[in-house]
Amino acid sequence: MNSTELVPDRRQLIQQTERDTQGIDAKVVSYDPDSRVATVTTGRLQHMEKKDVLTKILAIAGTALVWFPILAPVLLSVVVIITRRLFRFDYLMPAEFFPVALAGGGLLMWAALRARSRQRLIGWGLGMAAGFLAGGQVLAVVTGLASGATEPAGWWGMLVLVSLVMYSLALVAMGVGGMLLLRDLFRTSRPLTESL
Repeated sequence: MNSTELVPDRRQLIQQTERDTQGIDAKVVSYDPDSRVATVTTGRLQHMEKKDVLTKILAIAGTALVWFPILAPVLLSVVVIITRRLFRFDYLMPAEFFPVALAGGGLLMWAALRARSRQRLIGWGLGMAAGFLAGGQVLAVVTGLASGATEPAGWWGMLVLVSLVMYSLALVAMGVGGMLLLRDLFRTSRPLTESL
């Protein structure tokens, strides 16, 4: 893409070019001091978004893998209610599926970095999920809850349970970030139309 602009002198040309082409790979092709015309050739953006097929596949797979640990216990509880008329909910299942969530979070983060969208929400969700799960496991091991030496009651049991809830909420936040990323990736730009 070429653009031609009138500028008073060479120093102002350089300043104006630097100001107008920040973040763009630009190069002054020619400058005519008599007519004060500069031709500037700009290349592609340095920080271009990638919304290609690979990014979309990464985002879809990552979102599905992140939601799986949250939805699996809910769906299994519904099946047990329908088949046996009993309510059973395995609240530890999301923690047991952490490798699946970690793989999904990694794919989502890769897609977010490629698309330059929703990086903070997905990154913070992934970091908080890992942190809360690790913290809860360390607390359970240190207090004896993991080995069964201590009853899963009282303050220690409550803190471990709160860490599991916070882990699950971080997974939900990461899943929402994945859904928003998918919306951003599949959004089509609408042409501007004149109002009648």
